[in-house]
Amino acid sequence: TRLEIYYGLPASEVSRLRVDEETDLLVLGRGMVLFDSLWNEAHRVQDQIAFTVPTDQQIQEGAFIPGVLPVDLEPGPYRLAFQIRDLASGKSQVYRRDIEVEGYAQTQRLQISDIELAFSVAEAQEDGPFVKEGLEVIPMSSRAFRRDHHAFVYFEIYNLTRDEYGQTQYRVEYKIRTYKKRSVPARVLHGLGRLLRVSEKDQEVEIAYDQTGAEANEVTYVELDLKETEPGRQRVTVTVH
Repeated sequence: TRLEIYYGLPASEVSRLRVDEETDLLVLGRGMVLFDSLWNEAHRVQDQIAFTVPTDQQIQEGAFIPGVLPVDLEPGPYRLAFQIRDLASGKSQVYRRDIEVEGYAQTQRLQISDIELAFSVAEAQEDGPFVKEGLEVIPMSSRAFRRDHHAFVYFEIYNLTRDEYGQTQYRVEYKIRTYKKRSVPARVLHGLGRLLRVSEKDQEVEIAYDQTGAEANEVTYVELDLKETEPGRQRVTVTVH
């Protein structure tokens, strides 16, 4: 199973490293280790990465530096430890979490990946660390969005059944619910497929798309409009038929 670990660093918290009179860089060291349930080391990586410093305006607007560390693992429980270090200031932070890696290879039943909340999803112009199936998916690891910025929900579908003509037919349903009373949930702006149904209830919106394809595995996403949504938590539920 491919596990993708996303992280985001506020640009305002990282020190600049002067390279020359015209160039400042952000230089980070990162390390990750995964242990299985018996504390055997399953994976370890350590490297350094450098970025051009965002503009002052971007920093004031809350710019963050996204990152991803992918790894292929056998299904099962793991303990994750991830460290990021600012090489200019020496500051560091460690993140720890227990995770359960699901299995996908040994079954033909319909499955979907975890939902990835994204800052943006667009056709990729070139290859890069955030490119999947021809799309550049910039993760929003904080799961927090500004109201004036659209949110994206990306996921992958596996083991669709083809008919006698080699076509797949499936329906994707989204349910978006706000936890705040009298608050309008996020609205779906764009989705893939033919719009089938929109249902709006108090604190909840449901929308469904019919889709067809020729592959057993597909990628899909929707774009959410947050302009009329009050600050607070939103729950997104995805169902595939």
